[in-house]
Amino acid sequence: MRIPSFAPLLCCLLLPLSMPTHAATSPPATAPASQGLGITTMQLIDGLQPQKREDSRLATGEAREMVTLSKISTLEVIGPARNVSRWSLMFGMPADDNQAAMLSYMTATVTLANTFPAWRGDADNPGKWLVAAVKQLAKNINKNRNDPAPVLKSRDGRKIKLQILPALGGIMILSVEPK
Repeated sequence: MRIPSFAPLLCCLLLPLSMPTHAATSPPATAPASQGLGITTMQLIDGLQPQKREDSRLATGEAREMVTLSKISTLEVIGPARNVSRWSLMFGMPADDNQAAMLSYMTATVTLANTFPAWRGDADNPGKWLVAAVKQLAKNINKNRNDPAPVLKSRDGRKIKLQILPALGGIMILSVEPK
């Protein structure tokens, strides 16, 4: 199977998640203070093998780093590298490529485990939650194919959200932000 490049779609998908970088006015000299997740970018990507890392800024001046993890997964990290304020992982789960689907599952699980270190080893760990969340998304798609409801979870003062974009071939977005 040829896995399509999602690079052209990345801008369209991430703009709703964050503000565009091409604002008509100049961004402020300093980024606004934001509540962080209490983890660094290096802690967030620990155990993953980034293929490419690019820094950019939001129109507000807030730091953003785009981390390409594979041909079908990209991580958007918002906030200073020393205290990430929020992140979004865009990934594919191809039904006809088990190896690529497993890589996406492992990438999402590791990213969640790195964000919530105390969640590891629990009966309800990031991997088990992700499997249950994907199953719930499938049910949500059956209810409303064009705009399925996302799956939400609160943990440690943070909001976890898993959503699927059926119009773009079932691309999933996993995000974590403070409540």
